[in-house]
Amino acid sequence: RLLPLGGGPPSGVCGKVWQKDELAYKCRTCEQDTTCAICVECFRLGNHEGHDYAIIRTGGGCCDCGDIQAWKPQGFCSKHRGVQREDQDASAAIDARLKRRIK
Repeated sequence: RLLPLGGGPPSGVCGKVWQKDELAYKCRTCEQDTTCAICVECFRLGNHEGHDYAIIRTGGGCCDCGDIQAWKPQGFCSKHRGVQREDQDASAAIDARLKRRIK
């Protein structure tokens, strides 16, 4: 059964797209490289106590929360915990009866 757009499980990655001059956070403790940043909401829902962070104005781009290649997992917020095995396996979305018929 196909899920309608926006009707599936929540994404493990934020990906909020920023316009020029929007506020975001850089956390030098959590970033995988110097181009990485997260949105204000993800920063507030994460634990960055004692981290080396700064508020920035973006030139565009998107939130890296939940992206293991851009952000360390300990810096993910409570809403975006990264891609899970089920998210990577396309067969997880196939109905069990259909799976049995395919085999």
